[in-house]
Amino acid sequence: MKPTPIERDNLVEQLVAARMGAKVSARRVAFVARVSPAAIRHVENGHNRATARILRAYIATCKMDRDKADAVLLAWGIVPDDVLSRLQQEPQRLCAMVRGA
Repeated sequence: MKPTPIERDNLVEQLVAARMGAKVSARRVAFVARVSPAAIRHVENGHNRATARILRAYIATCKMDRDKADAVLLAWGIVPDDVLSRLQQEPQRLCAMVRGA
């Protein structure tokens, strides 16, 4: 199943909703991301942009499924690790696929 695209404008709201739905505290996300709780508050309040490490902490603590996790990362312009690894192993395959060969 293809991940549902997430609008970048809605990403923060969806992260907060996922955290609240999973009953995970901002402090727990901060601990997993190895940042201060204030850093998470700044992201959730829209003052700072989420880093890849913070996004991955939301994914892990909220136990997002793979499709949702991919959608979150891709919305922020981050290639999921398993996809990046595959691309690095077989870059010609991606070129051929994109070019329709």
